[in-house]
Amino acid sequence: MISAAIISYAGLVGSFIASVVVSRLLGVEGKGVFSLFIATVTGLSLVATFGVPNGQTVYASERPEWLRHFMANAVPFSLLGGGIIGLAYFGVGWVTGWRQVAPLGLFGAVAGLIVVPAGVLLMFQRQYFLVLHRFELAKIAGGVAVTLPLIGYLALGLAHRTDVSAFLGAFVASQLVCYLLFQIPARRAGPPQEGFSRALAGPSLSFGVRQLASITAAYAMGRLDFFIVAAYLGGYGLGIYSVAVALAEITVRLANEIGTMLYPTFSGRNLKPGDAPRALRLVTLMAVATGGLLFVASGPVVHLLYGAAFAQAVPAVRWLVLGTVARSTTHVTWTYVSARGRPSSGVGVFGIATAVDVGLNILLLPHWGVVGASIAAAASYVVAAVLFYVLFRQREACSLRQAFVVDAGDLRRLSEAVREIIERAGRVFAIPAKAHGAAE
Repeated sequence: MISAAIISYAGLVGSFIASVVVSRLLGVEGKGVFSLFIATVTGLSLVATFGVPNGQTVYASERPEWLRHFMANAVPFSLLGGGIIGLAYFGVGWVTGWRQVAPLGLFGAVAGLIVVPAGVLLMFQRQYFLVLHRFELAKIAGGVAVTLPLIGYLALGLAHRTDVSAFLGAFVASQLVCYLLFQIPARRAGPPQEGFSRALAGPSLSFGVRQLASITAAYAMGRLDFFIVAAYLGGYGLGIYSVAVALAEITVRLANEIGTMLYPTFSGRNLKPGDAPRALRLVTLMAVATGGLLFVASGPVVHLLYGAAFAQAVPAVRWLVLGTVARSTTHVTWTYVSARGRPSSGVGVFGIATAVDVGLNILLLPHWGVVGASIAAAASYVVAAVLFYVLFRQREACSLRQAFVVDAGDLRRLSEAVREIIERAGRVFAIPAKAHGAAE
């Protein structure tokens, strides 16, 4: 898991650089349109899974023989679900001229039709690595998926092709390449696939459908504001807001990665008393430390990386960070509650949080612009964090101190983890050093 965490941060760096490159090359307006496309295909891909990857993870963890059907089941689910959802949104949206689809043009609509099924396949692939406890492979795959587009963006910049359509094409191509590339380790890491299994598909779909509403609600809490900001402030406003979100969500990234790795553990039978609160404490500590640094450094970071055109993102980042610290805790509490048999619990929690976000956006956006959207998002994250903690505590019966305040044992474990990370990094860099010495 330590190796996976290191890899996750490498992927975070790559995706962050990609965000900066897109912002610099496309400008504020172009960044807004591009961000709307990415938010759209991410949401559609989540819906198109019907929650089946999580369902297969739960049942394959309980019955390892079903691993032989994991990826075999993934292909028809992805192509059928992703194809139908993608066609319904982009096809109908293009024909009827939806404001969320029309700015993408015909090429953007076709790109969406292609990338939604690909996104579903990538989710199945990463869940397969997780259920095999190959956390490092799951995180490498995720890191490559968000970093590989950077190569295309840089190439387009050098070729002076700085239009949104070209960048959309680079993104879609990178996702297809990523899936094909990681099919190689997927075949080697697990048992040979034996074809589609109805015995696995049935319960996985049943579990997934119950969780799907929660997944959709979670997405709505995190990304519905993009569509609201675009409706009120247009592509320019969304360009500013998307940069603020990208920076603030650095606080959430590690928690999200840890949450995905914890899901199989929380789902299994080897969970020990106190393990879940310990994970929550450590995630909270890391979120507070990262959030505090972002709050202080947001001004220089925005001006240095994105330029003066994005200066309005600075106050928005600071408001968002207050909420993303709270949101980080949900990647442990919701993961725990869902994995322990209540996958539909997120419907109510994320639904309430989304309602708070929408209501505050309607009130604040017309007067305060992107800052109003940031306040609304931060408030919704806090609401979700409080409600999930209540559900978490019902199972774990832990106090606020036990859930959020680290103790000496936690700091010792964290210190050991940091030392191991340094040692592993040292071994990596020692190899070329020794080779160089031998050459001399």
